[in-house]
Amino acid sequence: MTNCDTKNLIKSVRQFCCCFLILLISGLIFCSCSPKLTFKVIGKTQAEYNNAVCILLSDNSCLVCDEACQNICRLKFDKNKLVIEEQIPIADLGVDKEFRVYFEKHPQIRSQKMQDDPTIAYLVFAKYSNMTYSTFHDHFVCLPVGKKIFLCEQCSGEPFSLLSGRYLFDCVSKKLVCVSLLQERSGESITKLSDGRILIVGGQIKDKSTGHLLRTNTTEIFDPVSGKIASGPLLQVGRADHRAVLMPDGRVLVCGGDATSPNFIERWGMYDLVYLDSVEICDVEKNVSKIVGKMLAARTEHTVMALNNEQVLISGGKKSGKLDTFQTNEIFDLSQGQSSETISLATPRQNHCLVCDQQNKLLVVGGEAYVDEDSQPIYRYTIEQADIKQVEKKP
Repeated sequence: MTNCDTKNLIKSVRQFCCCFLILLISGLIFCSCSPKLTFKVIGKTQAEYNNAVCILLSDNSCLVCDEACQNICRLKFDKNKLVIEEQIPIADLGVDKEFRVYFEKHPQIRSQKMQDDPTIAYLVFAKYSNMTYSTFHDHFVCLPVGKKIFLCEQCSGEPFSLLSGRYLFDCVSKKLVCVSLLQERSGESITKLSDGRILIVGGQIKDKSTGHLLRTNTTEIFDPVSGKIASGPLLQVGRADHRAVLMPDGRVLVCGGDATSPNFIERWGMYDLVYLDSVEICDVEKNVSKIVGKMLAARTEHTVMALNNEQVLISGGKKSGKLDTFQTNEIFDLSQGQSSETISLATPRQNHCLVCDQQNKLLVVGGEAYVDEDSQPIYRYTIEQADIKQVEKKP
C-alpha cells in the first residue's frame, strides 16, 4: 500500500468517525430535548374523588364533588399556582333553604347511603352545570333543564340492580314528578341535547323470559317540558358502561363500554361480557345511529370530552380482558373515522373527570386504578394538567 492510499484510508476513517459522532450527539440532543409528553401532576387532594362531578365556574375556578357528595373542594389558580380548598361547607355554595326543607320531607328520592346535605349539594351543582354525564352503579345523576332538574339515582347494595328512580324536580314550584322509562335499565348514558331534551342510551336490561341481564341497543328521549318519553334511534351494538358526549353539531358520540357475549356463566347467573372499541354517532333528528370508526383500544369506565366539531378526547378507562387500568389517551377524529395517540396521563386512571378552563388548560381530577385482578382500587388523589394544544397534537 502506497503512502497515498494510506492517507486516503486515514481520511476516510476520520470522516466516518466524525459523521458517526455527529449523529450520536444529534440523537442525544434530540432525546434530551424531546421527551415523551405526559400530563403534569400539579397538586394533590386530601380526599378521594372517584366518579366525581367537576364543574368550571365563571371565575375560572372549578368545583369538584365525589359520587356520594361527601367531599367537596374548589380548585383555583393564584398566579399560575394551584390552590385547593377542601371540605367546603355546603352553605358556602349558596344553598336554597327551601331545597333543604323539601328534601327533608321527601326522603324517597335519596338512595340508602345519601343524607340530606349530599342530595342538596347535587342540586347546587346542577345550578352551575350544563354537562353530559353517565350513570354507574350507586350513582346519583342530575342535569339542569331550564328551571327543572332531571334526577336519577340507583339502588345501593345490589351490584347488578336496575335503576330505582328518575324524577323531574321543578325548582320554582318545588314539585317532584316521577319519570317512568319505557324500559328499566342501568349502566346507561344520559346526555342533555341542544334543545333541552334528554337522551338515554343503552345500558343493561333484564330479559323477561329468563331474568338474565343483557346489554340493550335501545335509546329513549325524555322531554322535560311535556313530560313525555319516546323511543329513540337503535344503536348498532347493545352496550353498557359506555361513554356519550354531545358534539357541537347536536349529534351524540357514543364509544366503548361492554356488550353481552354468547357465553353464559352458570355460577354467576349471567352472560360474559365483551369490551367494545366501536364508536357510534347517534343522530336524534334523523332517528339513526351508525358506527363511524374504532378506538385504538377497547375500554370501559373511561372519560370523554369533545375538543371541537370533529375531535373527541378519550381518556384512561378499564382494559379489556382483565382488571387493569389504562394510562393512555387517544383522540378520535370523526372526519377520518379513526383514533390517534396523544399524550398520556401521568398515572393510570378510570372513572376520573376532565375539565378545560378558560386558559385552555385541561385538568384531570380523581378516579381510581387497578393493577391486577386481585387488587383493591387505588384511588387517585393527584391532579394533572396539560395544555389543550399539547393534547390535540400527536407526541
